[in-house]
Parts: sequence; C-alpha cells; structure tokens
Amino acid sequence: MKPNPENPERTRGSWEEIHPRFSPPPVEPDLSLWSVEKARSTHLNCRMAQGGQTYFLKWFFHGPWKNPARKEWDNARRLDELGIPTVVPVGWGRHPGGTFVAFEASPGVPASSWRSLGLSSRQLSGLTAELARLVARLHDSRLCHKDLNVYHVLVQGETLRLIDVGRVAPFLRRRWVVKDLASLLHSAWREGIPPCWARLFLRVYLAESGRKWSRRRLLRAAQAKARRYWKHNRAEPA
Repeated sequence: MKPNPENPERTRGSWEEIHPRFSPPPVEPDLSLWSVEKARSTHLNCRMAQGGQTYFLKWFFHGPWKNPARKEWDNARRLDELGIPTVVPVGWGRHPGGTFVAFEASPGVPASSWRSLGLSSRQLSGLTAELARLVARLHDSRLCHKDLNVYHVLVQGETLRLIDVGRVAPFLRRRWVVKDLASLLHSAWREGIPPCWARLFLRVYLAESGRKWSRRRLLRAAQAKARRYWKHNRAEPA
C-alpha cells in the first residue's frame, strides 16, 4: 500500500536492524520528512540532509512475502566484508506497505561522467584496472551484481564504489558473469568511453580472476552479448 498523506501512519516505519556504527540512527523512518527524488510503482528514492551528512532512503512497496530492503542491506554488508567498497547502510525496517532501507550518501560521481573528471590517461588506466580487480573479486566470491554498468560505479579520487547492490546474488553458471561484463561494456560504449579502456578492463579482469575461464570464449561471449544489448536499445523507439 502506497503512503497516504491524509493518514500519517502510512508514512511511518520502524527499524528492524541498525548498523553498529549508528546509535541512535541519524534519521527518522518517517517518509514525510524525506524529499522524494524518484517515484516508481515499486519504490521511492528519497533524500535527506541531516547534521551535515546526506542520506538516501529506498521505500519499497510489496507484499509480506518479499523483503527487498533486507536484501539490499545484506548485500551492502556482504560486499563490505569482501573488501569491495560500496554504500554504507544505516539500517532497514518495515512500514505498513512494505519495507525500507537507508544509506549514507556515497561521495563521488558516476563513472559515466568520466569526461568531467579531468583525469589523465594514467589515472584513467589506474581506475580501470582497479574496477577490474573489484569485479573479479566479486565474481570470485560467486556473486554477480546483475546491474553492473558505469552509472553504478562511483569515482572519488582514486577510490571506486559499486552501488545499487539490491540485485547482487550468488550465481552457478558462467552466463551470469557474461551478463555482468556485457552490461558494463554496453554502458561504456553508450557513454563514449574509448575502447582501449574496455580492453584494459578485460585484460586485468582475466589476470586477477582466480577462476579458470577460457579467455577467448569469455571475451567473445561478453562482447557478443554487449552487441546484442546495443542493437536492442537502438531498435527501441526514442
């Protein structure tokens, strides 16, 4: 059930789990206090500035059998344990129409804004190699991002973060790795990132991965999948 301004109880939530770093929580789970940035049929993306820090809230609408907030909370904690920089979760909880999860706003800008970063070729090479190492670490832990693209990679100086981790999940087959790599390649092509960086990413990824991939088969499969994404998106009406 979506929040009803005439019924304040429908806009309020209660915490289920809080990150040990936050006691008490720095924000209140009352939707009326947040600024809604994006409204979708499944969730709201909200923002709040409090005490000099910005926080994000995802307010999900769903039935009792789902819990996307808890999943995103668990994924963020898991990536942090693996040494993969990501969002800092404040906590998650429940509201009358579903669940919610809150995060600290992560510093940096999306990698899709690479032109505005003013980085040298050497710096871009370093960031590309670091991204390849992070993705290899993720896949070596038998996890896939499932929405990996340059919009979900934040750049701050020489630090990278993988964000929007709600869909991260274990995988059993190579095709999920191919989808991650193809999605990243496709988004890089869309943003005009030079092919040399994509080639460097794949080269470092294969060197860092502890899994016994067939180099040629993996590269061909990822590039073919990325081309299919490209053709499909170009065929869609504007």
